[in-house]
Amino acid sequence: SFIHSFLIHSLTHSFIHSLIYFYSFTHKITRSAVPRWQTQKSFEIEIFGLIWIAFAVFIYFRGKSENSSLVYDWLRDHLNFFESQFTLIGDDGDLNNTSKKPRLVRESPSLYRFYCSGRRNCAAVIFTFELCARQDVFARIWNFMCNLNDEITIFVEFDECDKPSPFTIALIPIRRQKSYLDAHADLKHTKNITSKFKALPRETVLFADSESAALQVFSADLRKVLLEHQNLVKSIHITDNNSLGLSKRKRVFCVKLQMCYDEESQTLLRTIFDLIDRIGQVKLSEHSEIGLLKQQQQQEQEQSPQQISQDKERKNQ
Repeated sequence: SFIHSFLIHSLTHSFIHSLIYFYSFTHKITRSAVPRWQTQKSFEIEIFGLIWIAFAVFIYFRGKSENSSLVYDWLRDHLNFFESQFTLIGDDGDLNNTSKKPRLVRESPSLYRFYCSGRRNCAAVIFTFELCARQDVFARIWNFMCNLNDEITIFVEFDECDKPSPFTIALIPIRRQKSYLDAHADLKHTKNITSKFKALPRETVLFADSESAALQVFSADLRKVLLEHQNLVKSIHITDNNSLGLSKRKRVFCVKLQMCYDEESQTLLRTIFDLIDRIGQVKLSEHSEIGLLKQQQQQEQEQSPQQISQDKERKNQ
C-alpha cells in the first residue's frame, strides 16, 4: 500500500508540474505573438492624442493672437499717414458701430482687410493683409523652414469721373513671370520693355503695351525708391482692363509689398500714393489711345469661354 500511495503521489505531482510547464510555455508564446495593447490595458496612444490636440489648440489661439497683434500694430504705426490721406478710414460696413476707431475686417486668422476712401484719384482703396498661417501647426513649421514673410496687397480703384488713357503696365518677379502672365489676360498683348529702363529692381521684368505710359509712370525718382526697397516690393500692376474683376472698364492699381514695421514702410507708402497721383496724370496721344483701344477690343474678342467664366467668377468674388 505504501508503494502504491507513493506511485500515485509521484504521478500526480509529475502531472501537475507538466501542466504548469505547458501553461507557462504556451502563455509565453501567446504574449510574444500578440501585441501588448491587445493583452493589457494601455492608454499611451490616447494620452499622446490628447497632448497633440491640446498643443494644436494652444498654437491656434497663440498664432491667431500674434497675427491680430501684428496687423493692429502696423495700423497704429501708420494711422497718422492714413488720416492725412483719406476721409474715411477702416469702414467695415457695420452701421450700428459708432466707434471712431478704425475697423478691420477679419476674413480668417491669417487674412485681414482694411478699407479707405475719400482721396483724390481714389474711389476706394483696400489693404489686404496676407499673413503667415501662424495658427496652423504644420504651416508654422513650414513658415519657419522656408522663411516666409507677411504681405500687404494694396488695391486702388480710380474715380469714375476720370477717363483714363487705355494702358497696362506690370512689374513682376522673373520667377513668377509665366504664371502671372497666364493669370492676367490683360497682359496678353503687352511686351517686355525691361531693357529700355535702367535701375529697376533686380530679378524683375517690366511689361507694358505703351512705352510712353511706362516712361511717365516709372520715372527716375520712382525707380530709385524701388531699387532702394527692392526686397519689399513684390509686384506692381496698373490696368484699365477687366481682368482684375471689375464689372465695367475702370483703371485700377494693385501693388504687393512685404510687410515691415520701420521707416521703410512709411517711405514706400508715400511713394505708392505719389505713384497713384502720377498715374492719374498720364496722357497719351490720340493716335496711341485709338491703337490701344483697338488692341484691347481685339483681346476681348479673342477670349476663350473658359477665360470669360474665370473673369465672371473673379467678379463675383
